[in-house]
Amino acid sequence: MGRIDRVARARIEAVPLPDWSLMSPAAAAPGTYSDCFATRVPGAVDLPLFVSRFYATPLFRAERLVLRQAFGASSRDGDLARLADGTGAAFAVWEVMGRDAHQIWLRDRWGATMSWLAAE
Repeated sequence: MGRIDRVARARIEAVPLPDWSLMSPAAAAPGTYSDCFATRVPGAVDLPLFVSRFYATPLFRAERLVLRQAFGASSRDGDLARLADGTGAAFAVWEVMGRDAHQIWLRDRWGATMSWLAAE
């Protein structure tokens, strides 16, 4: 069984958003809903690889198409590569609000939705 197969079969659990998350202060604001899911996989996880693979899944490719057609949001593979490697500050309707070596916090251009990805 390859590494991707092991990851696909990993158990995903709802967990509290960690205090160290860059998104924690925004998620703690009154009236804000947040959720957080985690999984454990064997070996080290590289954040840039995680980000690029996450947003390149069939589900997110479909979302990118809808966002491009509905809002003219740029979401080319090169934009995704720049988001993943830390040289880009925006992708589709998302803008980077914070980033470090292990996490990235994104917010949509309207300020209605946030997304946080982390690898530790």
